[in-house]
Amino acid sequence: MSNKVNKDKFMIDETKSEYIKNAVELFIKKENKGFETRYKSWRVCHEFYLKLFKKYKGKTFNDLTENDKQLSLLNLSFYLASWGMYRGSSFVLQYDNSIFQNVVNVILNEKYSILWDLDYKTIKDNKEKVKNLLVEIGKDINKNLSEYRSFYNSKSYLKGKDKNEEYISQTLTTKILLGTVCCIPAYDTYFSKSISGTFSNFYNDEKIDNLLELIIRNDIFSKLSESKNYPLMKIVDMAYFDIGIEKEFNRYYERYIMTLKEPTSYDIWKKVVKCIKQFYYKLNENADYDIHVAFECDKKQVDKFINKYKSKIDSIVLRLRDNND
Repeated sequence: MSNKVNKDKFMIDETKSEYIKNAVELFIKKENKGFETRYKSWRVCHEFYLKLFKKYKGKTFNDLTENDKQLSLLNLSFYLASWGMYRGSSFVLQYDNSIFQNVVNVILNEKYSILWDLDYKTIKDNKEKVKNLLVEIGKDINKNLSEYRSFYNSKSYLKGKDKNEEYISQTLTTKILLGTVCCIPAYDTYFSKSISGTFSNFYNDEKIDNLLELIIRNDIFSKLSESKNYPLMKIVDMAYFDIGIEKEFNRYYERYIMTLKEPTSYDIWKKVVKCIKQFYYKLNENADYDIHVAFECDKKQVDKFINKYKSKIDSIVLRLRDNND
């Protein structure tokens, strides 16, 4: 199979450019408004690691002061926790944050210097080198976490299940790299949905090449990064994170709210209520703006849905608030 790039599929038309710009502005609003303070955890982690790299470039975890050792582990693990990587199904939940000591060694490795706060010009002028280093640093992180994954998989309660002792999720790898080096967007559920599968099975040289082509062939990314408020890859991450959220919730909006159809299970009810909270803040007293970026919801129709199922929605809202479900 040829790996030749289809250049046309990477071009973003003006409508989509505006969509991406709006998505980035929306993400920044959420961070600055304090709507969800977890949006700020990336900045805290990245700024710490940027200073750490400048101070200890080419050294190892053992060369750090005791204070910097503790802060490096705490910043990374808290950032990962705030972005969903310590859920019950995650193997890192079974360990303390000392498992990231060797990951810090990778991050401080001088051969990856070009990847720090990766910018548009660096990608354009050194695409092949950047691609190879991105693949290498991903494999390096995976290698240093695989023994913990392997031990986790060997536990008796996993017997009989599909086990891959070498497998570290691309979500974990890319979130680590986004929060520290900031050289790649986090390949999570919403990023995948926003790209519509173009980058599925993401972390290999062909898919990385696709991502870099997408960036350098569309001026919108260069323009958005000119503000210097965020590194380029964080901007890419913000854009596709919000676009992915919108695609996910738009399904429930169209299927249930616009048809006044009652969801058939609690899990679907939960997603519909979250949809309402995301795109129509009548259920969120702390918000003063709509966050949708591509479609205008029919507020009269939303009112009808809320009024029709008021008692059910109220109970879901209370349950979500009390249980953080």
